[in-house]
Amino acid sequence: MLDPLGCGADGTPEPFAPQSAPRGLLFIYMLHRLGIKPSHGYEIMRDIEAKTGGAWRPRPGAIYPMLKKMAAAGYVECLDAGEDTDQKVYSLTPKGRLLLEKTKEKIRASGRRVDSLKGIFLEMMGEGEALGFLVDALKGHLEMIRAAYALQSGEQPGLEAQYRLREYSLLLEKELRWVKSMLRDLEDGNDQSD
Repeated sequence: MLDPLGCGADGTPEPFAPQSAPRGLLFIYMLHRLGIKPSHGYEIMRDIEAKTGGAWRPRPGAIYPMLKKMAAAGYVECLDAGEDTDQKVYSLTPKGRLLLEKTKEKIRASGRRVDSLKGIFLEMMGEGEALGFLVDALKGHLEMIRAAYALQSGEQPGLEAQYRLREYSLLLEKELRWVKSMLRDLEDGNDQSD
């Protein structure tokens, strides 16, 4: 079993230190990216770096061996890139598409499991840090929602997108009412203590 504390050679636990990307994410993202369009390794590296604002920069020593392993397992195939280049272009195979769909379902289930642990995470952070952490996380989620909608810009947004945006609007309105109510309560409490 993987030791989440990353014990040192003497068995003493070392503090948890998040990596730049969760284990296995490179493999999953490469499946996803190659499912969108055939690409070569350099394109995938540049894409990851651009989409993470430089926070995650996989090295060629991670990308190219992964492509070879994926090809050997039958998840991707190497296409003819043409005579003018030495670069290999890879495309997702039907076996790779099936694995990608199964993986996406596992990711959705994982998200639900993490959500069910929110009380434990909040308690571990403590009341002083939890609110700030969650407000910062919310900013990221709001940006992700806009980005998810923007992905549909090449397509005509359908009824599902309309439904989701209405649902989102109702959630935001409900939260705004709650926040305003809490702010009024806090302001009233401050006025009474003066």
